[in-house]
Amino acid sequence: MRSFRAFSNEESALVRQLVRRSALTVICFLSVSAFSLRTGFAAESLTGNDVVRQCLHKPRAPDQSAELVFTARDKKGQRGQTRTFIFLSKSYGNETELWSKSFLFSLTPLASKDTNYMRWEYRLNTGKIPDQWLFVPKFHRVRRLSMRDAADQTWGLIGEDLQIRQQQNDTHRLLSVEQENGATVYTVETRPQSPSSVYDKLVSVYKKPDSWEDCTHWSTEFFEKDGLKRKTVTTTWQKQEGYWIRDTIVVNNIRSKGTRTYQFKDARVNVDLNDQDFTERMLRRRWTAKLKK
Repeated sequence: MRSFRAFSNEESALVRQLVRRSALTVICFLSVSAFSLRTGFAAESLTGNDVVRQCLHKPRAPDQSAELVFTARDKKGQRGQTRTFIFLSKSYGNETELWSKSFLFSLTPLASKDTNYMRWEYRLNTGKIPDQWLFVPKFHRVRRLSMRDAADQTWGLIGEDLQIRQQQNDTHRLLSVEQENGATVYTVETRPQSPSSVYDKLVSVYKKPDSWEDCTHWSTEFFEKDGLKRKTVTTTWQKQEGYWIRDTIVVNNIRSKGTRTYQFKDARVNVDLNDQDFTERMLRRRWTAKLKK
């Protein structure tokens, strides 16, 4: 990517406004982490680490696309303005420091249309922060973005929620194993070990219908350092060509009593994306049917 001239004060103010109004800096991070699966646990030896390894860390699709619909509701259930995007994502293997590249084409509302966003995520062990770019159609300019405020809850999910959590960086304790409608339900308490974490603990529910292969993360309750529960995030999944991809994400904020919903429509995997689909040239383009694979 080229180096970009600094924005004027007017341009910078508009960029800040666009970022606040859109979920761009959240949505691109919604990728599933990869892990090699192993099966065959004895019930008496099952641990919280085992459940997280099998149910949370899944092989990633090489690439995927979807229409993404973001909806916010206040504590009275009143719906705010719905925002829609075209979401593209490409995963990378162990041979590169890249973890993934993601792209958003803004469709609605009209005020945000064609305000496109791109993110390059790096493997955690590289120590590199993600690269992010925003295209502002009013100025026909590309702006490089800094990281979001780590505690900004505007869009329901914060930076830590969207990071690629490494299992060895947390401790996991199996709290319970129950049967529910023919499925085995595991509840696991996770405690982040990093002192910079916003959270004291996370309590997650995982559901296994039949085999470990079909076990998925269902919900997580997030507790902050003061011990109080901040929010609950519930996720539903769909399986395509052997890969688990998100169907919906619902964030319930305990304090504000508002909700944020991310819905992935017409989601597809193996859509033949390549590196040329994640460049400044694409960032400047308007989404049309001709861009579809």
